Amino acid sequence: MRHEESIKMTDNIIPIGEKIIFNILDTNFKGIYSSYIDDLDKTSLYVLMPTDARGIKGVAKKGDRVAISFIDAKKGRLGFFSVVEDIIKDNKKIIYKISRPEKLFRTELRDNFRVDTFIEAIYNIQGTFQKRFKKTTILNLSAGGAKISVDNELQIGDKINLSFHLDGYKMGFLEAEICREAKAEIGLYHYGVKFVDMPNDSKERIIKYCIKKQLEMIRKG
Repeated sequence: MRHEESIKMTDNIIPIGEKIIFNILDTNFKGIYSSYIDDLDKTSLYVLMPTDARGIKGVAKKGDRVAISFIDAKKGRLGFFSVVEDIIKDNKKIIYKISRPEKLFRTELRDNFRVDTFIEAIYNIQGTFQKRFKKTTILNLSAGGAKISVDNELQIGDKINLSFHLDGYKMGFLEAEICREAKAEIGLYHYGVKFVDMPNDSKERIIKYCIKKQLEMIRKG
């Protein structure tokens, strides 16, 4: 996600019922969750308690910092930083009241937009006798593919099974194809891979991870 421009906050930018990505920046529940806009007024937004893909609740406290992003009517992504002002219990619902921003930033987040990483992973090559899994390092990542570093030579067109963890969650084995060779260090080989037939839940998890990393970069600088 790249910070591109600032946009003034208006009532019709975030409609009630809008699905959002809710990033808790503090507490032990720090991480990426999904939620919806329940209501809004001139000073605040009211957000249903967020949950992750496994249904685990994102628990925040008054004063905790959060980052919100969502897809607008132009199919672009908008985001902003805020603070939890209050926690409201409404019958069976728990709602976070967060400060309404004056401005939002428009960002870029495409399937092929990558973030730099250093993630340890394992892989094997499909259709060969090399069934044993080997270690690799993911140097950058997007929902469309990755750049990996290995200590043995691979061939363009090779299909691999790649497994790694994102924020403690095991992604399972994702099918990927070697599509290009990149410049590397002595004794190592760097390759660009593209994911093949990625499950939607895995794709969404990687997108959320990329959002988190880019929000961290925006906050730092």
